[in-house]
Amino acid sequence: MIICAGVLLLNFQFSISSPLRAQGFDWHRFTVSIDYSTQSPSLESLSLLQGGSGIFAGHPYRSIGLGVGYRLWGHLEAGLYANYMGASATSGTGSRDLGGRQSLQTLYREDSPAFGWGATVQLHLVPYKYLHEIGIDISARLGFEFSGIEADNFWFGMGFSYWISKHVSLVWGGDFGSFRYSRMENALNGSSIRLGARLTMGVQIGL
Repeated sequence: MIICAGVLLLNFQFSISSPLRAQGFDWHRFTVSIDYSTQSPSLESLSLLQGGSGIFAGHPYRSIGLGVGYRLWGHLEAGLYANYMGASATSGTGSRDLGGRQSLQTLYREDSPAFGWGATVQLHLVPYKYLHEIGIDISARLGFEFSGIEADNFWFGMGFSYWISKHVSLVWGGDFGSFRYSRMENALNGSSIRLGARLTMGVQIGL
């Protein structure tokens, strides 16, 4: 559904924009990617959240994503993505004073899947026409979460890709945002910092 929606959206954009009509729809500009991400929890939070089995169960800081993108011009790319989380976790907003400078923070974990989806805009350093000649690329990206499973809707980051063939590349990235798990971890540690980091790695297929 996401891939079909992306194709329809891009075709609509081309139909209303004269520069894009002149360029025409080029399937070689279309990419599909799959990646694994982690929010690198602290040892304190990790010890509280262990449980279940597999790479996702009991680990709300881990997720797997599927994305589609299209190079609109030489440097600009627009796309859609979907995330799957095997577990979710939230933290209580209040704490109780236990005396002796100790406090109790509530914690809740559920080994149930969560799905999210959103849109991205990326600005690439290497122009599209030179991408396969150079073989590497760096991009700045901005994302918007439509599903609401994260604490805040917006996030931003950087990406790096290395093309091992004309159609396959390895991708890495680092993102910053007020992600749901990061806010929970900061609440447990008594920190007022809202932003957290997310690391991603995966494979991208160019058509």
